[in-house]
Amino acid sequence: MVRIGVLKQQDGRVMLVPQDCQHLTRQELTILTEHNAGEQAGFPDEAYHQAGVQLTDRQTILRQADLLLSLEPPPPQELAKCKAGACIITLPFIAWHPEYAREVAQHNLSLVALDAIPRITRAQSMDVLSSQATVAGYAAIVLAAERIPVLMPMLSTAAGTVRPVEVVVIGAGVAGLQAIATARRLGARVYAFDVRAATREQVESVGGQFIEVEGARQEERGGYAVEQTEEFLRRQREVIAQYAARAYILFTTAAVPGKRAPLLIPEETVRQMPVGAVLVDMAARFGGNCALTKDGEEILWEGRRIIGDSNLAARFPGTASQLLSRNIANLLPLLIRDGKIQPQIDDEIIHESLIVFQGEIRSARVREHLNTT
Repeated sequence: MVRIGVLKQQDGRVMLVPQDCQHLTRQELTILTEHNAGEQAGFPDEAYHQAGVQLTDRQTILRQADLLLSLEPPPPQELAKCKAGACIITLPFIAWHPEYAREVAQHNLSLVALDAIPRITRAQSMDVLSSQATVAGYAAIVLAAERIPVLMPMLSTAAGTVRPVEVVVIGAGVAGLQAIATARRLGARVYAFDVRAATREQVESVGGQFIEVEGARQEERGGYAVEQTEEFLRRQREVIAQYAARAYILFTTAAVPGKRAPLLIPEETVRQMPVGAVLVDMAARFGGNCALTKDGEEILWEGRRIIGDSNLAARFPGTASQLLSRNIANLLPLLIRDGKIQPQIDDEIIHESLIVFQGEIRSARVREHLNTT
């Protein structure tokens, strides 16, 4: 019988919620959860106990779990404590930390990277990046709305008319589209930019106005934008600055896999924004889209606030965990067969996301990086 171990996360999210645990235990899977793993997300230990989960400590889970679930990759010193042949499902941002795969391989373990799941139609129900980006887009606007000194919607009162706040969103992926929709529901006027011209229709469908800059490279890799030329980035910065000068909220999400995030917001652009304006930079972990961004920090600069947060989804751990748990539950049948860990390696989803299998690094991208460093 397969033992699934759920480790407690520092950011408050949990990889499996009680409802999904209940379904999995009915499939004769044993689930071990670290004490208080779901507490910050609103799922107390009692709820897990009622779902048939065994509550225990971290060391026991490491020692007994055949399948280990942890958004934060277990540190190298814990890999040696894992059960022989165990498989780890995590979100290591493998494009940025391929050396972690080598650590896993050295301990003869397997590694499934959730950020490597291909963005194909069949994998949508397992796409952790998209589900968490949905929460992040909402969180960014709510966070900024709490901090700006004005109300979002247009108001007509006996004392006069209040103009709607202008919001600019850079990057019309899942997070960006959710941010546009949220800002519109709050009554803001929203402008959005993306190098992928195909996103114009999506932006307009959720109430945004598309900002176009000619000359973008339109190729995509797995649904992501590709790196742009410096000349295009210069024009892009100029156009963004024009819109930012009127915006009380600027939300940036622009990132290119394996590369530093494009620098789109220089200090001068921030200086031109209204006093009290808020910039939320979701690309902070990858260097940030704003020259002033500090990852994991909220700073006040010349009367404007810059929030560097690549982990916005964790601000709503309950909803984020529910979506994350459903993603994991949908992925498990591709990893577990006949009561054993038997990844369907010929399946496209597993082929791309199974970075290490039984001590062998399978990902060509990871091998290439390790051979050049």
